[in-house]
Amino acid sequence: SDVCSSDLAPEPPAPVLAPITLSTNDNLSPIDHAHLLEYIGEDPEEQKVVAKLFLDGADESLTNMRNALTTGDNPKWKKAAHKLKGSAANIGANPLRSLCLQAEEAFEAPDTQKNDFIEKITRSCEDIRTYFQKL
Repeated sequence: SDVCSSDLAPEPPAPVLAPITLSTNDNLSPIDHAHLLEYIGEDPEEQKVVAKLFLDGADESLTNMRNALTTGDNPKWKKAAHKLKGSAANIGANPLRSLCLQAEEAFEAPDTQKNDFIEKITRSCEDIRTYFQKL
């Protein structure tokens, strides 16, 4: 009867996983500030340089994604999303990195889904631009 009673023990609840698009930051900041400081330090001039490089590269990647969507060039879409994902990871922009990973994997998705990615990525980049302006 010991075997039967142990079979009736309740199973532990499954862990609840956060959606991939959410940051691991408590305040849902667009950038993990500790990661950014580790990456570029606390020099305001260096931060401005990195911010400009990132934002210029993000604009270029978004332009390439829009062009790829317009022309149906799936490999170009995938490459642009991949490039932006790497840039986002470098500066600790975890929500953007997650979005770009999803966009990269969805390179053969319908245009409506790609348009949604472009809108979300654009908003995420604007959040990052605002973050950098407050530094």
